[in-house]
Amino acid sequence: QLPIAPTVPEVDKGQSDFNASKLVELLRAFAEPKVLTVLVLRGSFAPVHSGHLEALELAKATVEANGAAVVFGFLALRDQTQVVQKLQGSTTLLLESSHRLALCEAACADSPWLDVLPEVGESRQSTEVVRQQLSTEFRHIEWNVMDVLGGDYVESHLQILPQREYA
Repeated sequence: QLPIAPTVPEVDKGQSDFNASKLVELLRAFAEPKVLTVLVLRGSFAPVHSGHLEALELAKATVEANGAAVVFGFLALRDQTQVVQKLQGSTTLLLESSHRLALCEAACADSPWLDVLPEVGESRQSTEVVRQQLSTEFRHIEWNVMDVLGGDYVESHLQILPQREYA
């Protein structure tokens, strides 16, 4: 077992937009952290499914294979307005924010390194919110906060090139 880092502060859950208790426990395993990585997967999670969790696990394995220490990951919920936009205005299949949050919390409950970041406005802000909070609450650590892109994002933001026929 690694020594407990004496400089890891206890965090008052009420001061944070995310539950830092899991993160504090994980940080205790790093005696001399230099740069620690946190992964953020933003999405509607309507509903959350195994592919979302697998994307974070794959991203963690990839980042760690390149020598970085990944200590935590978040499912960052998009706000309800963005979910309606994703569904192209249809509210027929719309899950309420509270239901999406509860489902994500249940999906992360058994994971020691995953948790949920509730809606923080525009989804692009969630990574910066995490970075600011970690830098404020854990000043002695340099944080690398990385976005994990899901299939929906990639499909909607990349132009798919037509396949070429090769002789």
